[in-house]
Formats: sequence, C-alpha cells, structure tokens
Amino acid sequence: MSAPTVFDPESVLQWCAARSPSPLYPSEVGPERTEPRETLDRVLNDLRLAGLVEMTDWVRERGQGYRLTLLGREALDNPRILHRALRTMAGRMATGPRHGLQAEDLADGTTYAHHEAVRQALLQIRSPLVTRGLLILNIGVFLVGMLLAVQEQVPLNRYVGRGDPSILRKIGALNGLDLISGNWWRLVTCCFVHIGLLHLAVNMYALYVLGPLSEQVWGRGRFLLIYALSGLGGAVTAILWKPFSGLAGASGALWGIQLALIGWVYLNRSALPPGLIQNLMQPLIQVLLLNVLISLAVPTISASAHFGGGAIGFLLAVLLNAQQFSRSRQRKMAWGGLLALPLLLVGTTWQVMQIDPRWDEFRQVERGLERIRRLHALGEEIVLPLEEVRMQLRKQDAQWLRWFASDPAKDPATVETARQQIASVRQQLAAVGLKLREWNQRVADDEGLLSIVAAGEIYLQATEAFLKQADEQLAL
Repeated sequence: MSAPTVFDPESVLQWCAARSPSPLYPSEVGPERTEPRETLDRVLNDLRLAGLVEMTDWVRERGQGYRLTLLGREALDNPRILHRALRTMAGRMATGPRHGLQAEDLADGTTYAHHEAVRQALLQIRSPLVTRGLLILNIGVFLVGMLLAVQEQVPLNRYVGRGDPSILRKIGALNGLDLISGNWWRLVTCCFVHIGLLHLAVNMYALYVLGPLSEQVWGRGRFLLIYALSGLGGAVTAILWKPFSGLAGASGALWGIQLALIGWVYLNRSALPPGLIQNLMQPLIQVLLLNVLISLAVPTISASAHFGGGAIGFLLAVLLNAQQFSRSRQRKMAWGGLLALPLLLVGTTWQVMQIDPRWDEFRQVERGLERIRRLHALGEEIVLPLEEVRMQLRKQDAQWLRWFASDPAKDPATVETARQQIASVRQQLAAVGLKLREWNQRVADDEGLLSIVAAGEIYLQATEAFLKQADEQLAL
C-alpha cells in the first residue's frame, strides 16, 4: 500500500497494517504526499498516545519506526474502538478525525512539541564542535604546563608522569589556600588541569566518548553549561570535603555530563521507544556503577569531586529539560534555578569557609605568607636602596678624603663634583623617604615590620646629618 493522500488516523492505521510486519518509517514517505510530513508525525504521535501504535527501535538514517499494537488491529476492524481510543487522549484530539497539523500542537510546552524535539535531537546528527573545543582546551593547558616545565628546568618525565605541584599551580590547579587568598577563579581553571599524562588520557577519552552524544541531545549551549557548572560543582564539593588537598582534573565535569545524559533519557522516556531506552541506559548505568566503585576504591581519586559533579549534572538535566519543554511558568522557574545555581555553589563555599574550623589554619598560614611577602617588599623598597646609599657614601667619602688630602685648597671643580654627588644621594634619600611614609601606614598593625621602618627612618636622618656636615666642610 502506498502512502495515503490524507493523513487521518484511520488511513495511517491501515498504512501501518499494510507495512506489517515491517515498521512504518515516516522519513521514507515519498515526495508524492499531499500533506506535510509534520502532519504524519502528529497523527502517529496521537495514535501512540491512544495506544494504537508503538514505537520500534530507532534506526540510523531511517529514523523512528512505528507498528500496530493489538488494540490498533482491533480498531481497524471496529471504528467505534478507534474513536473511543482517540477520545482518551485528554483533549488532544476530537472524537472525529482531524486533518493537518494544528498550530497549538507545535507550540512550546505541548506534549507533541516535546516528543518531536526529543526525536529530532536523536535524528539530526551535528558536528560536536563544543566537544572538540573542550578537548583542544584541556590538551592545550597540559602542553602549556610542559613548556613551563622545560623553561623552569623541571624534569619533563616528572611532570608527564605524576605532575609537578609548582607547574600545576601556575596553570590553574586549586587548593584551599587559594580561596583564602581570593583566587576564586581557580574553581573553574582546575577543571582543565590534569596531573600527568595518564590522568589527561583517561579523562579525554571519556569526553571523546560521552561528549558527542550529550552535545547532540542537549545542544551546544546547554552541553557547555553542563560541563562548566558540573566542573564547578565538583570542585566546590571536593575543596569543602578536603580543603588541604590539591585539586585538578575534568572528572567532576565528566560525571556531570554522564549523569545529565542519564537524566535526559529518563526525563524524556515517554518520547523514546523502549528498545532505544534500554540501549542508551544500560551502558550508561554500567559505566556509572564502575566509576562509583573506582572512586571509592582508589584513595588518590577525589570521590567527592566525582559525586558532586554528577549530582550537579543530574540537577542541571532537570532544570534544562524544564527550561526547554515546560510551559511558561515552569520555564521561568527553571531559568531562575539555572541562574541561581553558580551563585549558590560559590555562596555555599564562602559560608562553609566561615564556620568550618579547618579553614582557620589556612587563614593563619595566609597571614604568615602575607607577612613574608610584606617583609620581602619592605626589603626591596627600603632596605636595599638604603644599603646602596650606604655603599655609595662609603665610596664617595673615601674619594673626598683623597681629593682634599692632595688639594688642601679645594679646587672649585672638585668641590662642585662633590656637591653634585651629595645632591644625587639626597635624591635617592628623598625617594626612600616617600616609601618609608607609605610603609608606616601599611605596617601599622605589625610591630615587627614597623620597627624595621623606624630603623630606616633613623638611618635616613643620620645620613642626612652626614650630608649636611659634608656640605659645611665643602663650604670652608
């Protein structure tokens, strides 16, 4: 039987019966049809909701297939059964047959629009540009670390094998002290840093396998959002669980991608044939259980980052699915949840840092490091310049003594040279004096550093007195 000229429920049922036992594939309908393909999809969806047809396994390049159910075969023999089944669809279809796709059936938020979007997400193969970009970015960060290791003469086999802490920090790794120091951006950058080549290879293979399908069903923008926020969620969970540990890797983001993919299949199961659901869910659940065992069994793996990223990924699946397919009110609530989630993650981190006593140790360390940094800067800006002045005066004082011992009459040219040298020293002292006044305010809360500043001021005064005495000697 060829395609009917009008896609009404009874004609489509007869067409399915004629194709039996092979499924009916709407994608194979020829160009001779008089009604658009969307009308056929709409009628098949109505018949499926009425229990008259069921979906078969999805076939690449042929798409979704449909076949008659037992009730559908009975409906062909008894029009009353057909009409009664159609009336059970809760108002989606009137008691009589409808021809053509109605505008409200394509509106966002309707069951038909939802199911059609889900099927199209599987049928429309798109190039995984975001996945490729993330692969390039992760590998690129690792290569930058290799270049830094070469520049700083860190053994390359150490960086490639197990990572070097100093290099990892420079390319974006995270520990608790970083947050105390205000480097919150590391919560994101640590998701692109990997501890050795094996760590990178395992994670990039997982991204290569999971990324294209996840990007296809969610779309590029949503997929990137899942990666970023799942990575952030994993980093937050891990650093709050063990703030003293270093953190690096895309595992939290990858767990988020995996759980979001599981969430997509589960939340959209009504639009998918049972066989396809099983084919998608079975390997995903198996890999998930294996990852759970590995996370709990291997001490060096951050299980908290994995579980935190996975939890955020599944939560994002719920929010994104609602944002994409729900009606207006639920969609607005989903948008609110998506906007609030990163703020909630960062805010929770800050709040826990205030009440968890473990973070007090970091604050003490940070205060010590800050004192060392200030002491180093004080040495650079005050102590070293004063030492240069002292060495210069010592050299010039000996020079002046030689000049005047050989020339008691004090040749005017020699006197002028000495005065120029004294003026140059005074300029140096003036610059140091300005720095001393600044440091007086900066270290007012640190008596030890304040004593160094006070000693510098005393030395400055003594040097100025010496220069004044030298001026008087030159005037004689």
